[in-house]
Amino acid sequence: MPHAAALQPLLTRQAGIRARLAADQVRLISHLRQLARLLLPDAAPPTVKAVGELLDDATLDLVLDDLERLADAERTRLGEVSVDEALKEHPSRVARLERRSAEAACRREAHAAELARLDTDAFRWLRARRLQRDVRQTPADKALRIVTFARWREQMVETDLRESLGHEGFESAARAYAEAEKGLRRSTDEAERTAHAAAALRDLVLEHTDLEERVRTEPRRRLRVLRQDLEVRLVLTNLSKVILRAPESLRSSLAEAHAVEVRLRGWQDLDTAIDQLGTELVELGHPVEELTASIDRLIDMLANFHDFEAWLRALVSGDQTCCWKLLRQSAPEGDDLPAALLDLLIPRLHRRTVQGGPA
Repeated sequence: MPHAAALQPLLTRQAGIRARLAADQVRLISHLRQLARLLLPDAAPPTVKAVGELLDDATLDLVLDDLERLADAERTRLGEVSVDEALKEHPSRVARLERRSAEAACRREAHAAELARLDTDAFRWLRARRLQRDVRQTPADKALRIVTFARWREQMVETDLRESLGHEGFESAARAYAEAEKGLRRSTDEAERTAHAAAALRDLVLEHTDLEERVRTEPRRRLRVLRQDLEVRLVLTNLSKVILRAPESLRSSLAEAHAVEVRLRGWQDLDTAIDQLGTELVELGHPVEELTASIDRLIDMLANFHDFEAWLRALVSGDQTCCWKLLRQSAPEGDDLPAALLDLLIPRLHRRTVQGGPA
């Protein structure tokens, strides 16, 4: 097995190949984006239908139908929201709701603080004793209260209650506690209700603003979405067949896109060959220097191809020209490589015809 350092020239070439591959990918995307703009100058149904026929793809009309249904739904919803009474003077409405919510929250805190102040050990003990007394007592229970001085102990605790809570007695403190509980429930409900109402009104205002903007910009957005969809379809479609149906004014651009798309396969093949075959080729007797020189010639021939008119002529004539023959036609005479080596380094280009399957 060759030493890793011996393969370094191949790895260096691989880094350059990957850079060219990335550059051609960017170039192709930019080119297809420009083609989409040329093919779809507008989003009118006849225009979209014509492009679908050009691509032999009837589903582009379905995309337009979906966009139209969405636009109809947004226009309908805008009409519904626009007549909502809540939108009238909504800034002052929101302010009032927020103020009411804040005031209710303050009352809630005050009631909670009063409950916490009243909820002492003495108050809880007296309340439990009163609950026991409210239950029908037997003669034995009454006798037990007398023997245990229950009434006297309750009076002592109630005296402490008056001093600590500032109420006349348990009954007064119990009424205050019940009022605080009721106030806490009411203020909590009002604070939450008004806060939710304010939030719902703000959401309604935002929805109305967003819908107005979407309806206003809908034609532009529709065209942008259609063009983006078309870009994806151009990546997936067989450009060599589209060219035969395309208007004369678009054929050169389509041929260039197709050629760059095909050349991408060359960069990908070279990258894969170095990854998978570099060591194997050297072991089979191909010196690293010869492989490096061969790859350099391939890089030059791929990178220097710019005769897109010749590519277009081959596509239109349908002469089944080999992709590799077209790509190397600008190279110096005799500057060729063995067929067996080309089959290893660029298999998808060497035997493939321009009029073949999807690029």
